[in-house]
Amino acid sequence: RCLREGMCLCHGSCGNVLLLSEYDKDSQAARESDSYICRKVMKGDAFLPQEEYHPGIMNGYMGAAYYMLKKYDNRLMDILLLD
Repeated sequence: RCLREGMCLCHGSCGNVLLLSEYDKDSQAARESDSYICRKVMKGDAFLPQEEYHPGIMNGYMGAAYYMLKKYDNRLMDILLLD
C-alpha cells in the first residue's frame, strides 16, 4: 500500500510515491498516487499534526515541499536514493 495517512518522506505517502516512481517510472499507481497527494496538499488538509508543526525534511512539511519540487523538476537531487 503506497498511500499512507501521513505525507512525510520518511514513512509517508510522499516518500513512498517518490521511491515507487523511481523504480517504475511508467506506473499507473504512481501517477494516481501523485495526483492524490497533490490534491490533498492543495486542499490544505494533507498533514498530520506532527508533520504540520515540524519543519524537518524527513518527518515534517519540508518533505512534502521537496516532493512537490522533485515532481516539478526531476533534475533535483534525489535524497532518498543511495547512489
